[in-house]
Amino acid sequence: MAQCGHSWLPGQGLPGVNGVVTTMLEWDRDGAGPAPALWIVGGQFTFAGTVPANNVAAFDPATGSWSALGAGVLGVVRELVQMPNGDLMISSNASLGLARWDGVALTQMSVPNLLAIEAMAVLPDGSLVVGGVSSGDAVWRWNGSTWQGLGATGTVYDLVVLPSGELVAGGVGAVFGPAAIRTWNGTAWSPFGTVSGLANARVRSLLLLPNGDLIAGGEFLAVDGVPATRVARRTAVGWQAIGSGVATTVNELAALPNGELWAGGTGVRRWDGVAWSELLAEGGNFVNSMLPIGQEVLVGGTFQQLGGVPVLNLARWSGGAWSALTGGTNGSIESFVRLPNGAVVAMGGFTMIEGVAADRIARRTGATWSPLGSGINGTVVAGTVAPNGDLIAVGAFTQAGGVAANQVARWNGASWSALGAGVNGSLVTVAALANGEVFVGGYLNLVGLPQVARWSGGSWQTVTTPNWGLCMATLPNGDLVVGGFGWVARWTGSGWASLGGGVTGWVTQLVVAGNGDLIAAGGLTSAGGTPVNGVARWNGSAWSPMGAGVSGQLRGTTRLPNGDVLLCGELSGPGLGPVNLARWDGASWARLGPPITAGTAYDAELLPDGALGVATVSAFEAGGSAASYLARLAPNCPAVIAPIGPGCAGSAGPGELLPISLPFVGSTYAAVITGWPVPSLGLSMFSKNTASLPLPQLLPQGVAGCTLWVSPDLLTMLVPTAGQAESTFAIPAVPSLVGLDLHHQVALLEFAAAGDLVAVSVTNAVTLTLGAF
Repeated sequence: MAQCGHSWLPGQGLPGVNGVVTTMLEWDRDGAGPAPALWIVGGQFTFAGTVPANNVAAFDPATGSWSALGAGVLGVVRELVQMPNGDLMISSNASLGLARWDGVALTQMSVPNLLAIEAMAVLPDGSLVVGGVSSGDAVWRWNGSTWQGLGATGTVYDLVVLPSGELVAGGVGAVFGPAAIRTWNGTAWSPFGTVSGLANARVRSLLLLPNGDLIAGGEFLAVDGVPATRVARRTAVGWQAIGSGVATTVNELAALPNGELWAGGTGVRRWDGVAWSELLAEGGNFVNSMLPIGQEVLVGGTFQQLGGVPVLNLARWSGGAWSALTGGTNGSIESFVRLPNGAVVAMGGFTMIEGVAADRIARRTGATWSPLGSGINGTVVAGTVAPNGDLIAVGAFTQAGGVAANQVARWNGASWSALGAGVNGSLVTVAALANGEVFVGGYLNLVGLPQVARWSGGSWQTVTTPNWGLCMATLPNGDLVVGGFGWVARWTGSGWASLGGGVTGWVTQLVVAGNGDLIAAGGLTSAGGTPVNGVARWNGSAWSPMGAGVSGQLRGTTRLPNGDVLLCGELSGPGLGPVNLARWDGASWARLGPPITAGTAYDAELLPDGALGVATVSAFEAGGSAASYLARLAPNCPAVIAPIGPGCAGSAGPGELLPISLPFVGSTYAAVITGWPVPSLGLSMFSKNTASLPLPQLLPQGVAGCTLWVSPDLLTMLVPTAGQAESTFAIPAVPSLVGLDLHHQVALLEFAAAGDLVAVSVTNAVTLTLGAF
């Protein structure tokens, strides 16, 4: 099975970038030439879409794809400008704060005395002017070979060139001479606007309108004594207010072809020529840059939603609505839970997962994600499935599906509900028992009081524990086991029974292996008095080491289809080296899949399509593939289920065979059968051979139109309960079985009240191609 190997699949990446956006530019290097215009985005980030990019990236609106600009730049990108020859200039707050991109390579430059370059402009003669933070000259001019200081001092936040060719600089009034806005005529600086009304009043943004008017925005209440709240217009007769102004700091200004003026900061306000309106409420949305593209506007800053639409620090306004530039996932995935029907639930801090809007919790069925109702209003960190199939989720939230729920909520497949008054503190783990009780653990009370709570159907009770309850697992016999600092114990119904003399060190993860052994992992140094390295195994009577062990920062655990245990995190071990995914096959540890070159695995779970979903920390690279927040590792010998032929209808309607697990060697394949007549029994048929035999030719009770698609070589009797039954098939862990095709169909036998067989119908049939993970 090892020879099959694994491959990382391309991910959808991010609906934006994984950090702050500070500036944007439409860059068309060849003007009217054949190359398309690109949207250049700068700021502080390491990923754009699926592309690793250091602080600057290019988006092609024609293809919807991102590309990096070489190795990128150091420091936070502050400004972008296109030179007359088409080259792109990129400024940042790094020591070498200026770079030139010619479409092929980046060339680094330095500017004398500037600690950070905040603004750039191109003069009519083609020379570059830069401004920023300096103890000396704050504005410098580059003529293509040498730098010349232009004498201004203080901090310059923006630069524009007037139709007359004069340079306008905006900055901090307290140090930028007596005025926060000045002009340079090629020889000397002159005051152009003195801002006042606020302590340390400053100008953050300047915008030249097509008619020659200048707009200034920032932190001020007046310009040249004229009342103007944070935004003002200079015409031929001087400075003027623009309506009632803007209530919060203006970081950026943009003008649309239809005459609208936009002001961005903590939100976005729009001036239609008559009045200001709120286009985007504050709500933690910080806008640093706006780029008009025709009647569309790109907005960049720090945000995860705009107008209720999930995005990530970059969004497009078009047709009166916000949208993301690309699909992807816009927040962390903390953990996964597998549902009884084979679907997988992802939980975390996202509001979009691979292009699907879902507030912090989503279900994947097949290859599709879907939300669970209206979701949850805070980060979900863990979940479990109750005996009745309900999902229990815990995390830092106060509402689930719009219903008040204090950090614990239940999803019944259709709606959310609270579990009583919930639990105060910080939850990290949850388990549900066969009797309906729910246990939660974490940092419930940080003064040393009980750290586990129990829900018994009517109320929550704290449970005395030796220490924090950091992880939980349910043994095959239904017993609850909890681990924390220096302890692993079984719940007896009234107290705790230590397993095998206890452990030394942190236990942060518990998982049950395929053979029923309990695996405890974290910072363990001994278990039952036996030295161990990070991880230990409990076989029901004693603790033992697991090979040479695995140490490091453990983030999550899961069980692979064949029962092997997988650890996720920043890990290492003797003979293992640094890894993010470490697999225990019952005898030794090995890395799973190609090496991860960037990123950290937080948790993993087999997805319904047969790939292993891996929760990552934003940026992620492995095997030439890039993803963000969610990566997928696919086996090169996949387990596949394909249809053979349809079923037919008995007296209760059509019977349906629904596989709920994939046929990996070493695992148990399972399928649910529905559509049973009453009374009835079933014959589950497996075979290496297919058939195509009309049932009436085989049995006189065969229903017309029914076809036997599978040769009835291996038969198992099924008895339905509550209208359904489950058929299982244990697949041996034999490598030579990989690639073998098995075929599965179920015959439904309907009986009369007297016990006579009166009809036989069949479900649909499927082919199972055995795979290895």
